[in-house]
Amino acid sequence: MIKYVLQSGGLQKNSQKVALFFNETVKGLGPKPKVLLCFFAEKRGNWEDKVQQYSERSMALLKGNVQPSFELALPADEFEEQGKMSDVV
Repeated sequence: MIKYVLQSGGLQKNSQKVALFFNETVKGLGPKPKVLLCFFAEKRGNWEDKVQQYSERSMALLKGNVQPSFELALPADEFEEQGKMSDVV
């Protein structure tokens, strides 16, 4: 089962909520969940930077031995295939 998470931004203003958000996102998905990050609402030139920022921040805040992998969502047919291979979008 794929977990879908919608996040509109603004979390960086409260570090406790950021940690809670990241930990809840991967909760119950095992030690190595596959996370597909979708930034379609952002300018295309920002997507890679956003993936790096989210990856680094979440790795620093995750509790336990959870080591997710992060992938940048791509539009069209790629997105559908990527979603099938992910634990959380």
